[in-house]
Amino acid sequence: MAKRVRLTFVDSGVTAIARLYEEDAPDVCAAMWAALEVPVEGSVTHAMASGEELMINLPEANRRFDPTKVPTQNATIHPRPGELLWTYLPPYYMKDFQTGLWDFIIVYGQCVLTSRETGPLICSRWARIDEGLEAFAAESARTYTEGQKVLRVERIPG
Repeated sequence: MAKRVRLTFVDSGVTAIARLYEEDAPDVCAAMWAALEVPVEGSVTHAMASGEELMINLPEANRRFDPTKVPTQNATIHPRPGELLWTYLPPYYMKDFQTGLWDFIIVYGQCVLTSRETGPLICSRWARIDEGLEAFAAESARTYTEGQKVLRVERIPG
């Protein structure tokens, strides 16, 4: 059975379920699964430069792998709605991230991955929402006008 994760907006309870792309991104999926040994919980930021995308700088508690050892797999700058992405930007790659960026990305609609500073941003696709995308996308879109919301991402046992 394919591994799955649950994404939940803590305040509203809006939830979506994503299936991992284990065949297309085995090393990235292994790293993300390790990261989710402890559920990720943090405020999502709307990545306005890219489009309909949310991001979390992976919290310290979830940094359970060496990001420099995880290859880019199932790469894209044009993700599909519902895809979960990963990339690591080392310290000082961009001026606002002197300590690096463990970029955990959730795409909820149309998006072209880009940075105002560097241009196209190649990321690894590691999962895709296959349940609850419509309601999840509507709640995600509200972060554009309402500001950050707390999101919890956790493994689904079994």
